[in-house]
Amino acid sequence: MRDFIEHNWQVQLNVFNGFAHLPVFNAVNLSTIKSDDYHCNSLRDIGELNIFQYTISGCGCFDDGDKIHVLSSGRGFILNSSTRNYSYYYPESASEPWVVLWGHFSSGASWDTVTEITQRFGHLFELSPKSEIISKLRSFENSVGDRNLFVAESAALVNKLLNSIVWSHEQQISCQADEHLLNRAIKLIGEHENYLYKVSELAEQLNISREHLSRAFRRKLNISPYKYITNHKIESCKLLLRSSSRSIKELSYDTGFDTPNLFSAIFKKYTGITPNQYRRLAIKRHWKLKTGN
Repeated sequence: MRDFIEHNWQVQLNVFNGFAHLPVFNAVNLSTIKSDDYHCNSLRDIGELNIFQYTISGCGCFDDGDKIHVLSSGRGFILNSSTRNYSYYYPESASEPWVVLWGHFSSGASWDTVTEITQRFGHLFELSPKSEIISKLRSFENSVGDRNLFVAESAALVNKLLNSIVWSHEQQISCQADEHLLNRAIKLIGEHENYLYKVSELAEQLNISREHLSRAFRRKLNISPYKYITNHKIESCKLLLRSSSRSIKELSYDTGFDTPNLFSAIFKKYTGITPNQYRRLAIKRHWKLKTGN
């Protein structure tokens, strides 16, 4: 065994009487890499295999020809022989072993699928260590050596891995879209301090449905858009109560509330006190700070 890599366990997966168009999972391994002598690149012949490698702990590097990516825990890569100018290796600067779950699969339409995945999303992916596919692959540790699989079981394993990788990318894209949407929504709210947006009106301004807007707020901020709008408005009102002498009636209309009574009711619901009580407390605190009493 080469001293720069230690195979913690290896499982050869045997599938008999496979179908021509169904993928076959060939092997799953858990290995510990501990020297920068470990270096693989596109010059080696991997035949018609698809290869994946996933970091359990430590970190390595993947160079796609344009950029070097750090493969920390939860990150991995996938490739096949259509991939050009790549390399993956253990960096000289690493301070701990790189523990990786890796394997390969072949046959069927999986080669084309991997090629399409890498063309659309790139070679890297991120999966939770507790994800179903990673847990399933790690469970093979209990059957070190050879393991016989049914044709359908092997194909399902490959498809689960590929589906999980695609899903992780789609979730990331959705998350980025949510972030862009929220930035636009928050900007609109901030630009119209004298208007109290209804959620439906804000959604209409953004050319999306109310439901879409609500999902984005809950996914990214864990709060409803109504609560965010109201919280923002209350904080603006607090500032005005502290810094201006305008009446509660004037402030309520200036900040977009339909009536002073509605303003006072919502303010008290969110702060526990009325606007007048808040103003008196703010004046009192200011006077104490000023006089030191």
